[in-house]
Amino acid sequence: MSASCSDGPSSEHPCQEVRAYRSAEEALRLTQQNLLAGTGLLIDVLQAQGAADQARLRNATALVQYNQAQINLLGAIGLLCVENIEPRLPELAGNYLGRKIDAQHSCRRSTPEPSQ
Repeated sequence: MSASCSDGPSSEHPCQEVRAYRSAEEALRLTQQNLLAGTGLLIDVLQAQGAADQARLRNATALVQYNQAQINLLGAIGLLCVENIEPRLPELAGNYLGRKIDAQHSCRRSTPEPSQ
């Protein structure tokens, strides 16, 4: 995530989707505690679970859109190459889309050869 969306020392988070997710998780925790204490209803817990699931989905969607925007930007400025892609899973480190990565591959902006 961007610097403005990184977790800091405070409990406040600048990203709306992350704040909504955390709020929904806390609401779910509280409704579960109310149910266990006998002061809440099962339907309240089920509704809170649904809200938390929706918040998780919106958070994941926002993260995917952010990552896609970064890829689009790198492509638009000519910096999209294998070296700029940081795999999240170790098993993907040497293999993208089933093909081996050439260790000597360098990032070059593809420009047409000048005609003579």
